[in-house]
Amino acid sequence: MGLRAHQLRLRSGAAEREAWLDAVTNDPLLPGRILPSDYLGQQAWRRRVEVLRDAGRQMRTFKPE
Repeated sequence: MGLRAHQLRLRSGAAEREAWLDAVTNDPLLPGRILPSDYLGQQAWRRRVEVLRDAGRQMRTFKPE
């Protein structure tokens, strides 16, 4: 990953964080016992954690060329 890609990933991460905060502020995560059966929030949260873990790993190992 080059410097430009690294900078784009940083901006993308900041935008994703802002979007996530907007989403959970407007529609907070509910306790499991009152969630609709087709609610995808918990699945989305797990996927988000995976993606951010991978992105963090890539960011920590970034070495500019």
